[in-house]
Amino acid sequence: MRASLRRFGQVRSVVVQGNGDGYLVVAGCGVWEAARREGLRELRADVIPAGWDEARVLAYLAADNELARQGLPDEAQLAALVEEVRERADVELARLAAGSEERLAALTVGAEKRVAELGKQELSRADVPDTLFATDNDWGIPTLDANLQARSIDLPVTLWGASARKVRMRGTWLFYCDDYRFEALWKDPSAVVNSQCVNAVEPNFTIGPQTPRAVALWQIYRKRWLARWWQSYGVRVLVDMNVDATTFSDIMLLGVPRGWGAYATRGYSERQEFTLAEYALACEWAGRSDIVFLLYGGGVECKALAQAQGWVWISEHMDRKQAGVVSG
Repeated sequence: MRASLRRFGQVRSVVVQGNGDGYLVVAGCGVWEAARREGLRELRADVIPAGWDEARVLAYLAADNELARQGLPDEAQLAALVEEVRERADVELARLAAGSEERLAALTVGAEKRVAELGKQELSRADVPDTLFATDNDWGIPTLDANLQARSIDLPVTLWGASARKVRMRGTWLFYCDDYRFEALWKDPSAVVNSQCVNAVEPNFTIGPQTPRAVALWQIYRKRWLARWWQSYGVRVLVDMNVDATTFSDIMLLGVPRGWGAYATRGYSERQEFTLAEYALACEWAGRSDIVFLLYGGGVECKALAQAQGWVWISEHMDRKQAGVVSG
């Protein structure tokens, strides 16, 4: 009834009894209720005399219902009417469907065009905000987005600084290089997003056993902030484990959610025990051993270690023009 009111309006009057002080709906209660729910404030009504007693009102209702029941429809005319309505409805539905397809096609083309235009737009230093991210620690170190951790090591795997910074690189960035390269990156990290990479390892700001604790916290803050900002543009992250875990094991994973499963570290042939300790800490943090773990460099000794442990090993002199995916 509500749908009928919205489409056709009030076709039949309701029947009420009463006077200016109030009315009782005698017939058409369903129409009245539907109108009330639709928020209508007025209805067309036929008013029966206020002087009718209850018996006469009930007699009227009985007669009205009986007349409606005895009124037999013209079956042939009704069938023809139903068929005409069906045909018109089919035509209307076809027209609407065609219109919907045309509108959908136009919207799709428009969306693809906007996506393409956005893909051509590059970020600059002006697009890098001076902002705070959510944190789970007292030092304000940003908490990484667990939904954007690397799921595999997408190729090519490229060392930052080994190619032009404006190059398109649909793979994985490594940041195991001299710290001076990170200062420009800290001032303007937009080039990583502009490269359209899939993954990025956190920048490996140097944190050695003799690094003052305040400096270590600052370095951890910076690499985690950069990683979190890249995540805001869809870049997937591997947490850098190349930190002196003996000294800084209590702070090196600040901002990394428990259960995180993607890590990377720098390999050294003469200190493989440190790499094993980093892997053990990563597994403990993840709560499992089937993690993505990338080991970069370290020669044939580290390659053999990675093969024995089931890690991904990347040579320092690998061909950076390969394409494809390496799973952890």
